Amino acid sequence: MQIIEGLTDAEIAEAHRSADVFAEVQDMTAPLGALLSFFHALDWLQLNTRDNKVLLQAFLSGVYGDPVQIALGNLDPLAKNYGSDRASTEAKDFAEMLARTRELIAEERFLHWQVAFPGVWSEWEKDTLTGCVYRKPKPGRSGDEVRQGSHVT
Repeated sequence: MQIIEGLTDAEIAEAHRSADVFAEVQDMTAPLGALLSFFHALDWLQLNTRDNKVLLQAFLSGVYGDPVQIALGNLDPLAKNYGSDRASTEAKDFAEMLARTRELIAEERFLHWQVAFPGVWSEWEKDTLTGCVYRKPKPGRSGDEVRQGSHVT
């Protein structure tokens, strides 16, 4: 992302380079964005419950396949052959949960600022990220406020 920010796009070659680098950044951050969207949808739909704990643990431990590939939509958890009726039933239950989250993700198109704009944030290794925070104006003020601040992850 820093490469893109350094290009001025004054020439057509730089504009093409920016587009190519941006596509690479999107490819690299897509898995993280997909997982974040999945967990965000779980919260919105209130599916992140004690009752679903077994299904989510099985998902994260790879019982249904690679969690990242499932979150990206590249792998169907029902395509796998499970050894028992209980495991098959749990896989079907998870697939139903996954379908509900995917529907919400498609509808809402969640935006994860840290993933979408990685060049804006610094100090990734700390508990908080430092970056530019845009806020709507407070009543009685005009224009957007822009300040340097921290965003808790």
